[in-house]
Formats: sequence, C-alpha cells, structure tokens
Amino acid sequence: MEWITANFQNILAAFVALYFIARAIVIVTPTPKDNEALEQVGIGLKVIAKLFGLDLTQGINTEPPSDGTKPIIKALVILFSLSILLCTSMTYAAPFVVCDPWTKDGSEPYGFTVTLNGVDFEVETVPTGTNQVWLHFDLAGKTLLTSNTITCIARYTMGDSNRSIPFVFANGPRLAPSGLSISVK
Repeated sequence: MEWITANFQNILAAFVALYFIARAIVIVTPTPKDNEALEQVGIGLKVIAKLFGLDLTQGINTEPPSDGTKPIIKALVILFSLSILLCTSMTYAAPFVVCDPWTKDGSEPYGFTVTLNGVDFEVETVPTGTNQVWLHFDLAGKTLLTSNTITCIARYTMGDSNRSIPFVFANGPRLAPSGLSISVK
C-alpha cells in the first residue's frame, strides 16, 4: 500500500496512457466490438472522475465532425496528445540538498524548514523507496551567493528538532569553454 501511495502519480499516468493507446487502436480498427468494450472502460473512468468531482463533459462537442476527419488523423492526434502527457511527468532540476533517509515507522518528520542564506523554505518529505522518506530540496531557481549557508529543522507532529549544523558551500564561477577546435569525430 505504501508503494501505491508513493507512486500514485506514475500509476495514474500509466492508466491514462494505456487508455489513450487503446482509444487510438479502436479508432483505427473497423470492428465495433472493441469500440463497445472501450466505451465500458470509459464509463468506469467517468464514474471514478465524478467521485473526485471532475466534470469530463466540459468542452466536449457531441456533434459529429463535419470536416470529414479520417479516423487515422484522430488516432494521430490522440497519440500526439499522449506523448505530450507522458513528457510532462514530474521532473527535477539539479542540484539538491538531501539528508539521510528516515524509516517510515510513525517517528519520521512530515517536513522541514530549510534556511538558505537567511531565507526560510518549507519543504515536505519525499519518499525515497517503499518505506523511507528524506529531505529533497531543489536549489534550482534559488538565489545563490558566492558562499551559501544552509541549515535545516525537521518538523514533527509533536514539535520541531534542533537546527542542524550549518552546511556551507560555494557557488563558483562559471568557466567559459576553452580549447575550441574543429574535429571530424
């Protein structure tokens, strides 16, 4: 159950991807039997969506297309939409501030207060595996100085930890490329 909770977004994305692939195949094939089977799956998905308060009929035109769009073009549009959906999965930029993981046994923190150069950031714990959480703080987009200091406080339901020992790191100069030449390799 913990694995499902930790990977819920990926599982949901996989189900949506499978549905769109099946829908593209159904559009291309001439048999009505697969259309009916996929329609039943679609009804189940709509019921689940209603349970979560989603309106899946918003923006849907129920009139048949008057432009004579061929099924293969519809399938290509669906596959293109699917590829966009898969490419927008959760991504992270580096570098990160991390710490040793905690085992999920009820005594782990629910979040952290990370202080970077005197500015506080509230960060939730991130699952590292099936039964662990840790601090995973993305430094991308943060204002970094030549010398940076980070401290951290772990947040527990019964109170906060002591502040960590300061971690100091340098944000060195970006060196320009050197030794430019033309190569046949």
